[in-house]
Amino acid sequence: MRQTPGWSRRWSGFLVLVTVLLVITAGVAWSQGQPKPGGTLVLIQAHPTWWNPLLESSAPFVNRILYMGLTDYDAKGEVVPGLAEKWSVSSDKLTYTFSLRKDVKWHDGRPFTSADVKFTFERILDPEVGSWLKGFFENVSQVETPDDHTAVVRLRAPSPTLLYNTWHGILPKHIWEKEDFKKSAYNGTPVGTGPFKLTQWLRNDQAIFVANETFFRGRPYLDRVIFKNMTDSSVAAVALERGEVDYLTPFGIIGGAPYNLVKTLEQRPNLQVRVSETTQTQYLYMRIDKPPFDNVKVRQAIAHAINKQEVSDRTTAGYGKPLDSRVPPLIGWAHEPNVPVYRYDVAQANRLLDEAGFKRGPDGIRFKTKIYANPGPRLIMSELFREHLRAVGIDAEIVTQDWAAYIGGIRDRRTVEGMWTLWQATYIPDPEILLYTYWSKEIKPSGRNYVFYTSPVMDRLLDQSFTTVERAPRGAVIREIQKVAAADVAGVIPLFVQPVVEVWNKKFKGIQFIEYGGSSYTFLEKVWQE
Repeated sequence: MRQTPGWSRRWSGFLVLVTVLLVITAGVAWSQGQPKPGGTLVLIQAHPTWWNPLLESSAPFVNRILYMGLTDYDAKGEVVPGLAEKWSVSSDKLTYTFSLRKDVKWHDGRPFTSADVKFTFERILDPEVGSWLKGFFENVSQVETPDDHTAVVRLRAPSPTLLYNTWHGILPKHIWEKEDFKKSAYNGTPVGTGPFKLTQWLRNDQAIFVANETFFRGRPYLDRVIFKNMTDSSVAAVALERGEVDYLTPFGIIGGAPYNLVKTLEQRPNLQVRVSETTQTQYLYMRIDKPPFDNVKVRQAIAHAINKQEVSDRTTAGYGKPLDSRVPPLIGWAHEPNVPVYRYDVAQANRLLDEAGFKRGPDGIRFKTKIYANPGPRLIMSELFREHLRAVGIDAEIVTQDWAAYIGGIRDRRTVEGMWTLWQATYIPDPEILLYTYWSKEIKPSGRNYVFYTSPVMDRLLDQSFTTVERAPRGAVIREIQKVAAADVAGVIPLFVQPVVEVWNKKFKGIQFIEYGGSSYTFLEKVWQE
């Protein structure tokens, strides 16, 4: 049929009108809160030591931006599929069969298969690798790969937290099978399956990530994410106010959040502030395999000498809550509130130190020790501890270090003696990670028993807790563990529960921190900029 010029003009006009309406509609949708692609999110986040989920223990959630695990967490903190689209568990709880997604590619374009799962589990369990995850997967006996998209994990004994812990990233076998884990350049140039790819890393300055175009859940909305390293909360607050950075993550600044700045930041019209209670808790540690801390009365005296309320209030601007048990109250099924409690009591602390044989000298000093710290809230706490200990005749020298030296001496080299503080977050809805501190099997480089505590009674309880799957009996064992630990003051003095603080520029939508798994990094692929 022959078309007239007038008809063509009318049809062209109609197409222009439709196009305009579509653009207007899309614009209205975006203005009403619909996601759109593009933009760069600059967030404040201390950099990990390793871009490798098998090695990075101080900030494991950070690797979620690059690596995916078999499972993941949703907004409610429930376990959901990750690289595995589904799984089944045998009736005896000794066999887990994971059905893997078939549409996953590594950042270099190679397909993800069950061979990668088998390789990763074997490297976690390999003592030569020294993975901090080994204790979580101790019960794994073997991994079978009947085909490219099925991984069968067989256990020696039931593992109550296996699915919770499989959020940790899987490594590519073709990259790592010939690499030295501690020396490999791939610890700085990672290849993962996650939503973003690392393109530049200036250690302790910034890390730049770009969207993974082939991410199996769909390309992230953001084009780029930049991690800026800042160690001072005041500097971070100024950067947020000026728009130089867009998001302060809950665990972004080493040592703690800017609690003293919350009220000020809440007044800024361009910023959103959220304070949330989580399982994040602060503890005072001491190495107890050497004098004077090998004496239980000395440890009990120190517990009485520390004014937890003052430390909590000064560190969190009143947002924190003093803590007496190793397991925080938010994990209600496992928390034991009725443990031996060491109230702030200088007179009792002095009596215990006298009974322990540490009499005051002519200068009033009983003994000397060291408190390790780094700039920020940890240093503030250490200064308070020094004053508290001075009141009972203990002369404490504060040794201030940068983060790498601090955590390296505690965790890796095991050279730190005396006292130090660490906050801990469970990363899973279970207190398992908090219990390893007391397990004698974890007294090793990169192990979790930093305090060198040993107890046959405790080891038996821990062995039982790590193999009891049903929640009620497992909770009863964990509550008993807390009673024993508190009675012994087993190298750890619980200080306070500290809420997390998030601050972000309101032009970014979809920021949704959860406590477990990859925390906020689980949702970075869904964040978008207006």
